Amino acid sequence: MNFCLNALIDKGWVKVRNFRNSKNKLAYAYLLTPRGIESKATITVHFLRRKIIEYESLKAEIAHAMRSRQNGRRQVGVTDWYAVLCKPRSEALAEANLVNQGYRVCLPRLATQSRRKGRWVDTVEPLFPRYLFLAPGNERQSLAPVRSTVGVNGLVRFGGQPATIPEAVVESLREREVPGKGACVRRVLFTPGTPWNSAADP
Repeated sequence: MNFCLNALIDKGWVKVRNFRNSKNKLAYAYLLTPRGIESKATITVHFLRRKIIEYESLKAEIAHAMRSRQNGRRQVGVTDWYAVLCKPRSEALAEANLVNQGYRVCLPRLATQSRRKGRWVDTVEPLFPRYLFLAPGNERQSLAPVRSTVGVNGLVRFGGQPATIPEAVVESLREREVPGKGACVRRVLFTPGTPWNSAADP
């Protein structure tokens, strides 16, 4: 209850002392109208639902950490990689902010061509739009700050637990990057003038 109430106070939707201390109490009168109450109630319900989900997710993460400690296992391994969901078109921003926090980040990119203003231009785009891979910089680094990082939407989870990525997968993606480009290059199957045979009738 306190978690949700404090979140509402931070959001500015619940006033605790302002009404009693304010000299202009009419400024809050609109909250008492039926239309105002209905509008605020709808917004508050949706907000509380999101906060309850966030609280349950955080509680599950804490419980998982406690179980890991009791079993004598470390919470996070240096070789563990995790999938991170970024906000739309914010992969590079998320990458920079996560690196600044000491995380190891792999953002696979693809060198390709895009049509802009009627002509084809060389571009470098994320290989997996809105996704990147992350690993702690050391054994003690927590994953908790990831969710509040600018550009990040959250960790990809299955059953409430962060989804892990084999290090071999990340290394394979890095090996495909072309030196000097920092990106994978799309393999060209056909070029102008390449002969081909159709296996089916036109």
